[in-house]
Amino acid sequence: MDVECLKMSAYLGKCPFAIGGDSGPYTQRFTKIPKLPFFNFMMQGYWQFEMFSMMQKFIDEQNKLIVEFDQRIRKAA
Repeated sequence: MDVECLKMSAYLGKCPFAIGGDSGPYTQRFTKIPKLPFFNFMMQGYWQFEMFSMMQKFIDEQNKLIVEFDQRIRKAA
């Protein structure tokens, strides 16, 4: 990404993890990119994928237990 594009998006408030503004009427614009919001923004797809994988494993285990329980009930009947 172009550095000036990133700075302008932060200045306009369009960048979700950066802060930008003017220091004063006769000074330059500033851009601040805090580490934690940037890290969270970059990792959000990874965390969603990990959460989906964990939930899928849990659901698969629960379905397996339900099938085993159903088979035991049918054998006992």
